[in-house]
Amino acid sequence: MTEPTPKTPQTSSQTDSIKLFRCITNGLMYGGIAFIFYKMTQSMAEKFANKPIQSENFTVIQMSTTVRTLVVGVFTMGTVLFSFLSVGLIILAIYVSIQRLMKLNAPSSDG
Repeated sequence: MTEPTPKTPQTSSQTDSIKLFRCITNGLMYGGIAFIFYKMTQSMAEKFANKPIQSENFTVIQMSTTVRTLVVGVFTMGTVLFSFLSVGLIILAIYVSIQRLMKLNAPSSDG
């Protein structure tokens, strides 16, 4: 019978290939894009709220309300997506730096 081989933790080899500078810079870039999307969403929602629909036709009112909702929704979705990417990359950089510090402070088993 064959004995199962013990599994070694893959954390150290995975964290070695991650570059902290790229994580932080990409996180900041995504944060900037999220901020731009947020400002665009805010200005469009304000503009749509200040300009009421000028029509008596029910279908036109429904369609323009739908289009306005979709436009604001797409920009809101972009804001949320880029915000999550930014926060995730910053948290990854923190995690990797903590793992590298723990690896440096660990006693060697060369004995």
